[in-house]
Amino acid sequence: MDPCTFIKVSISALALRVPAASKPVTSQVHSACSPCFCEIRLPNNPMTTVPLPLLSLDSPAPDHQIIAATFYLNETSFQKKITTSWFGRKKASNPCLEVVVYTGSHRSTCSFGTDRQLGKFRIGVDVKWMDSSPIEVHNGWVCIGKRKAGELHLTVRIESDPRFIFQFDGQPELSPQILQLQGKVHQPIFSCKFTRGRGSRSRLNQQDPWTAEKEKRDRKGWLILIHDLSGSPVAAASMVTPFVPSAGTDHVSRSNPGAWLILKPGPQGGNSWLPLGRLEAWRERGSKGEIGCNFNVMDEINGFYRIDSKILLSKAIISCQKGSGNNVKINMNLPVQGGFIMSASTNGEVKSNSKCSKLQVQLAKRHVTSVEDAAVFMALAAAVDLSVDACQPFSRRFTEDLGLSCASL
Repeated sequence: MDPCTFIKVSISALALRVPAASKPVTSQVHSACSPCFCEIRLPNNPMTTVPLPLLSLDSPAPDHQIIAATFYLNETSFQKKITTSWFGRKKASNPCLEVVVYTGSHRSTCSFGTDRQLGKFRIGVDVKWMDSSPIEVHNGWVCIGKRKAGELHLTVRIESDPRFIFQFDGQPELSPQILQLQGKVHQPIFSCKFTRGRGSRSRLNQQDPWTAEKEKRDRKGWLILIHDLSGSPVAAASMVTPFVPSAGTDHVSRSNPGAWLILKPGPQGGNSWLPLGRLEAWRERGSKGEIGCNFNVMDEINGFYRIDSKILLSKAIISCQKGSGNNVKINMNLPVQGGFIMSASTNGEVKSNSKCSKLQVQLAKRHVTSVEDAAVFMALAAAVDLSVDACQPFSRRFTEDLGLSCASL
């Protein structure tokens, strides 16, 4: 498997100091808010807002291990920037990292309206760094603002972080192939088989109205098997806790979530499986149609497996209210290692007259030592996608619950 080129841009060691002549600038700071904050921007990435420590002139430089923001770029990101029009003109330049510093109230937590831009820092991100070894393109203090109103400290580090990109060639419940994407090449690498019903081995007749009505109130026994090209099962996601409505409600609540086990084949082969992690999903309270999910690693002690509460790889809220076309991403990050693990883009709640998009998964190369490793993440991504369907209100038609209107059965 050949990965696609990505680079990681990380910003750390953020701090601000204000010369004595400029100290009146900070007089507008409200005591209930952070003294200063900054907005960190990079094209094709969401903006990050973080508090900015205010240091005295004789304070030591901040710790470079404290990461404030991380962004990722691929070759397409550079191409988009080069072909973007600005005020009717083509601006042929590389993406530019921008840090805008404000004094006053933090917009996301306060509403006093006392924000004041102190200055900004910009640095270009060059495509030539995509295949290079890690490099610090900036490290230290820099003057910002008019008349050197302040000094900003930051470290900007760029390093290669390649990813594998996979795509389900159809909805997971329709047992599609899974393709690896590498530029314009789409190569089959796995197949996916979905079953549902009382037992994981039985496929229910989807045309049976009695069965459909029963599953409308009882979503259990769903199973995803991932096979390699030889037909051998290499990973699985098994629904171990049914998705059922909580008492007095029409949806799966956080107090009683549905759950999946993510599995890999055991050393004995055959039908033996080993649990790797547990995914829980539920519908958030309110009318926004948000789905919450947690994924925890399983820990083995004396032959018994339990959830390791210290390792929460992902905790996400998925907004599904816009239906098809609401392509949401679930990112998995491990702060201890400071790195991206996986992202899965999925539809929101599918409407009967909507066109379904295809589930796409990005996976960091450093977490894949074999094809089987990648298969485990495919099973997890499929379970996340199916959980969005399983958490839909139980008053809706079952064919919509599983997106079956997107294909003729």
